[in-house]
Amino acid sequence: MISIVIPAYNCANYLPDSIESVLQQGIVDIELIVYDDGSTDDTPEIAKAFASRDSRVKYVLNQKSLGAVHNINQGVRMAEGDFIQILGPGHVLVPDGLQALKSALDAHPECGYAYGRYAMLDKDGQRRSLRQPGWMNGNYFGTRAEFPHLLQFDPYIDIEGATLFRRAALGTDDFFDTSLDASVSAFGESFFRATDLALVLRLSAQGVRSAFVDRDVSISVDQTELTQSYEKSGLSFLEFSVLLKKYFTVQTAARLVPHVNDILKFYMGKLDTLRTSVTPELSGRLEICVAYASEILATIRSVIAEFSRENHFNLAENPPSPASDRSSSLNIDVWKNQAKQALSTSRGIRETIATVETQGVSESDWEAHLLLGLLYGRTDNVAKAIRHLELSLVHNARNPDTVFFLGQYRCHLVGSHKGWAIQRDHARNALRLIENTPNPASWPQLKLCLETLAQMATYVGPTEEAEYAYRWLIRLDPENASYYAKLSQLRANDNFEEAIELLDKAQSLNPNVTDKSEAEFSRELRRSSSRRSPKTRAKYPTTTEMSGDLKSVVESTLVRGIAKQNFITRNTRFFTLGSCFAREVAARLRERGYQADYFQVAEHINSTFANRSLMDWVFGRCEGQPRQRLDELFAPLNVTPENLKARLAAAEVFVYTLGVAPAFFDRKSKEFVMPTDSLLGTRAFAELFDFRTTTVQENLENLEYITSCIKSLNPDARIVITVSPVPLHATFEFKSAIQADCISKSILRIVAHEFASKYPETIYWPGFEVVRWLGGHVGPYYGLDDGAAWHIGDDIVKTITDLFIEHFSDSAAGNIDDGLAGDIPEGASAHV
Repeated sequence: MISIVIPAYNCANYLPDSIESVLQQGIVDIELIVYDDGSTDDTPEIAKAFASRDSRVKYVLNQKSLGAVHNINQGVRMAEGDFIQILGPGHVLVPDGLQALKSALDAHPECGYAYGRYAMLDKDGQRRSLRQPGWMNGNYFGTRAEFPHLLQFDPYIDIEGATLFRRAALGTDDFFDTSLDASVSAFGESFFRATDLALVLRLSAQGVRSAFVDRDVSISVDQTELTQSYEKSGLSFLEFSVLLKKYFTVQTAARLVPHVNDILKFYMGKLDTLRTSVTPELSGRLEICVAYASEILATIRSVIAEFSRENHFNLAENPPSPASDRSSSLNIDVWKNQAKQALSTSRGIRETIATVETQGVSESDWEAHLLLGLLYGRTDNVAKAIRHLELSLVHNARNPDTVFFLGQYRCHLVGSHKGWAIQRDHARNALRLIENTPNPASWPQLKLCLETLAQMATYVGPTEEAEYAYRWLIRLDPENASYYAKLSQLRANDNFEEAIELLDKAQSLNPNVTDKSEAEFSRELRRSSSRRSPKTRAKYPTTTEMSGDLKSVVESTLVRGIAKQNFITRNTRFFTLGSCFAREVAARLRERGYQADYFQVAEHINSTFANRSLMDWVFGRCEGQPRQRLDELFAPLNVTPENLKARLAAAEVFVYTLGVAPAFFDRKSKEFVMPTDSLLGTRAFAELFDFRTTTVQENLENLEYITSCIKSLNPDARIVITVSPVPLHATFEFKSAIQADCISKSILRIVAHEFASKYPETIYWPGFEVVRWLGGHVGPYYGLDDGAAWHIGDDIVKTITDLFIEHFSDSAAGNIDDGLAGDIPEGASAHV
């Protein structure tokens, strides 16, 4: 669970937007705690109103004001979640912002917190993206040492909306360190504005790794004036001085000394800013700050001196930059040559690693980290290989070696299919970096990268990428028979003639590239007398082909193979029968201006048995319990066998939707039984009768009977069959309703196929496939309007029906959309 703490004090103007931004994140498992430090405006009423509407919102009012820092600490103590986020007043989360942070932590359990960019609303209410110097370009996950950078830049990690903490990483300490208050007592103020910097410095010093999501995750109101006031007061410099003194110690010197020049440049720059901006009434604070700075610099010199003695370096008088530190301890260029030699000969790998482990390399030296990653990979230390390759990628995202080899190691952390996809994607991205260069063949890894892409795309798709890679490989090595053979296998799906030619070429280069039976089969295929006319092969669509707007996806993946017929005109009369889905189809037909009649026996008994009984009732052949049940249903609606028969006879297109396969049967006679309107529902019926899933043959016979009745009334009526995508609501036969629904729909889909195959003039319309198959890629389609897991969104039904109309009508009829043509006739629905 994620706990979001909103520390509140007289923030009524901002609080509603902050709360709404959390509740609209689409994450269910959250708690939102509004911790009020004694507001005197409408903050309590606003928070209580949200809490009354959503149980995830909690409101707590302090009996006395604690101050901002203590108030936040109290809110975090109350939080019960595994993840903690602070959302400050005037801050809102952007859509999916919280999920982006949570996903980063889920994917990288080694990271204790994740943070992202944040934007600001200016005085005109316009969103303004920020560019903090401490931010890097591109995501990183546990690979950047935040600790020295936090002391080189203004605070760039915003914990009031842009950071999500793993609770376990926070430990048992207070969220904010309240012991720092005494350190700024000279100003007569409490330590407040730099508490966020103090927190992330503490975590980084403890070795807690960070993740950075390179996108805006939150927005705050413009705080420029507040920040400037903070700078001019001297408090910004003093609070930073306190933290610099606290964390620049002998224990941290190894991590900070390589960056000391940048740290001191930033620190003295802050002092210079204070000198030019301090307000006259606070000029006395400048003297305090200058004296404190002298103390800090003396402390840093002392730390460097001790660090130098312990490590046999003479650093006391000239604090080193990263470059000078390397030159005095490690000639990085010499080491890089040694590393390349070790990689090419596979000798001295561990010794080369050991050299750099003791001396260290600059974090920004992307080539050194690339070589280290490859060296660690040779020792099967996948975790360190990935860490150094990711760090190399942060500082040079356009090096194809880094991109490619990172995929070779990341794939080991996941399952086979995901691992293959990772290798494919990294290989593809590396190729994109070099394919348009003057001489891509000069890249040493080109052949290996292409072979990786070809193999992985063959495994997990798309095959187009595998074909692309094999064609490039053939250009590189035209004498390699295996490339032709593998490309032949891929092309056989789309161009059989080309596949045969490729296989022939492979065998001419190396007769052993395929076994003898394959060679003989190829020779037989080339004999025209042995071959039939080309067979059409339909391939399962790729993820890309099943992405986009629903209409275009349905047209390209499902409707394309259905023969077009122009039998729908403006005056065509429809009759839909079957499940509740048939009702929705009729409603959309009428919206489009067509004459559409609809009849449903009862939603919870929409089996072919129930509709067969309905036909018997219409023709005067229904007996026993079904006859009694139908009489009861239709009498209040003034529906008689005669008027229903007339309505059926008037239909020119009869749309029948197969609903459910299970039905009730008498235990003794085994005859079909139609449930009644008992207040106890079908649950009571299950106590008295057998509930079973009916067979394909039973439903096929019932469907033939139903359509024969329609044809007896109107021999020219078109029969259209669909399978309802609406799931089975309950079962008394299986332990899982999902399993029962799968079996039920599978049976009915086979029935539809068998019927359409036996009666070719029948049209099957794939509404079921649109929702159940494409819905997994383009959807979701259920619960869009009312949240119900079994109701399909109105827009989806409209799309399915509109495509049907357009496919079977001329352009004029297909574009009818002149409003409702009137209400459905009274008694058309016997919905229960």
